[in-house]
Amino acid sequence: MVIAGAINDGQIAIAITFIAGAILTILYLSRVFMMVFLGDSKMSPVKEKSATMVSSAALLAVLSLAGGIFIKYPANLVALTVQQMLGIIK
Repeated sequence: MVIAGAINDGQIAIAITFIAGAILTILYLSRVFMMVFLGDSKMSPVKEKSATMVSSAALLAVLSLAGGIFIKYPANLVALTVQQMLGIIK
């Protein structure tokens, strides 16, 4: 859409710059994909270090799940508060 707009406005140099940027982005992301998913593993096996780190990560996971499950309650509270502030509900 941006490239078409630049061409329609007669800005050919800008359109070529956008196309070159898009091509470089595709090449770079292809390289990253190949390094991450298709390359050799250079890491040693990871060992959990402490119970504190594992328990804090588990607590954050539980809180994230609870936030996702019960998102409608805070969202309804925010909507009600905004409506009251705007004077829609008295």
